[in-house]
Amino acid sequence: IARYFAAAKDHLAANDRQCLRVAVLATASMRRLPNASQLAIHNALRDGLNQSAQNDFNASRLDVRTLTNHEESSYKLAALNYGFNRIDAHVVKAPPLPGYKFSQKLFGFKELGDHSTQVAAPPGVTYNDEEQNLAQRLRNRTKTWTRSYPDFGMERIRRLTYARIVNVGWEASRAQRAVSNPCAFYGHSEEAAEWRGTGEASYCESFITKVVMDEQEKCMEHYDHIADAKQADAQREENCMGFPAMPYAEKFFLVSGYADVTDFARWWLRRSGFSQDARPLAYPTANELREAADVLCAAAWSELSAAAVDAEPAASTPAHRVPHRCFDLCYIVVLLTHGLRYKEDVAFDIPSRADVREIDWVQGAFLLMPFA
Repeated sequence: IARYFAAAKDHLAANDRQCLRVAVLATASMRRLPNASQLAIHNALRDGLNQSAQNDFNASRLDVRTLTNHEESSYKLAALNYGFNRIDAHVVKAPPLPGYKFSQKLFGFKELGDHSTQVAAPPGVTYNDEEQNLAQRLRNRTKTWTRSYPDFGMERIRRLTYARIVNVGWEASRAQRAVSNPCAFYGHSEEAAEWRGTGEASYCESFITKVVMDEQEKCMEHYDHIADAKQADAQREENCMGFPAMPYAEKFFLVSGYADVTDFARWWLRRSGFSQDARPLAYPTANELREAADVLCAAAWSELSAAAVDAEPAASTPAHRVPHRCFDLCYIVVLLTHGLRYKEDVAFDIPSRADVREIDWVQGAFLLMPFA
């Protein structure tokens, strides 16, 4: 990190560096650590930067901390809507369309990563004040609905699902490393794994659904010890996926992992002759994603792995993720329906623009953080 401070010297005058507020902000992965561990890391980083010869910024104006769930999600929400020209750079109102008097409604997003999934729904449009104090409303937890679920990232749920698949397999099959894994491509296997891929999307979805429902139930039970029922429900509403259902937004974009996985499925559908559309799955429903999973998961691993080195799939799916794309697509179906409780015919928007597919929360921080 000190290298970035050193590089900033080429862009900022000495006087500016002394009066500038600098923030080093940790995100979702850091929130998984105990508070004491986070504090120790923050203090060590702050001390190290202040002692570094590469850093001549004002130590009293250095902010090192972990973002809250809401801060990170609201920053991403601001960046997404700024990218679509739904808010201006001052975040005081959403500029109206040409010929229209009132502001456009803001977009929400659903983001899926290896280690967490996040959802954010924007504050509603207030026609009386034309979105006055929009920045304050985005920062306000009671006005802007945001949730982060660190237990529902793709990697954790995949490990739990594969473990369940192996556990229900025959002992003889485990010994032969031949337990049927419907979430892996047909013919795929991994060193030391007790399964081999059979590529059956419907069975894969069934296994994932059981895992997700178990995790939801564990979360609900975690707050049973709270005597006050209202307080217990408040904790469940804050932390347990699907309790309650998601709020309304004019449009939700599926970004990050959602977009990358559907890109991969889109490529395979076109390559297999199932769709001639320029962008199949650009506005998918859960049912359409389920149909795509049937096609994708049935692919022979030998054929798919050889083709996946092409530039198009490799652009959004690195080589180490290719074996998991059958599971990933099935998980998205389960996440949208059983997890987030959307109807199977609700369509979502997957943006084609790279600058909004991977939301730059740092840009949102510049828009929303009070830097004075």
